[in-house]
Amino acid sequence: MLTENKFSKYLIYAIGEIILVVIGILIALQINNWNENNKLEKETYKVLLQMRDEYSRNQNELKIKIEQHKYVKTSADELSELVRPNPKEIEKSKLDSLMFSMIYIPAFNPSTAIASSEKLVLVDDTLKNYVADWKLNYDYYV
Repeated sequence: MLTENKFSKYLIYAIGEIILVVIGILIALQINNWNENNKLEKETYKVLLQMRDEYSRNQNELKIKIEQHKYVKTSADELSELVRPNPKEIEKSKLDSLMFSMIYIPAFNPSTAIASSEKLVLVDDTLKNYVADWKLNYDYYV
């Protein structure tokens, strides 16, 4: 075999086959990594959209609650005018409305599904810090 140079040709062929298999495996791994990164990016995008929607809903609800609190404050101011000496005349229905507003306490219950979810690890650290700060500030003011 050595004299006919067949062994060296076989060895070169075998090494070529090994190199082709290794290149194929490396390409397959690269494609797999690319697919995994695409899936991760899509999931991250979905989480960011959910966060945006959640915080938009929270912001809208907070605006409504602020307006309700302003109404309660205005009603309290009007009622305090009625308990002073020489109160002004008021209709019974208006008094009922003012009294009702004193027992109504608008509560703001923000949605924190994403903030408390394990999916938060997908987003940027800066955004995670903002979410944590928002939650801490909300808890502080409540």
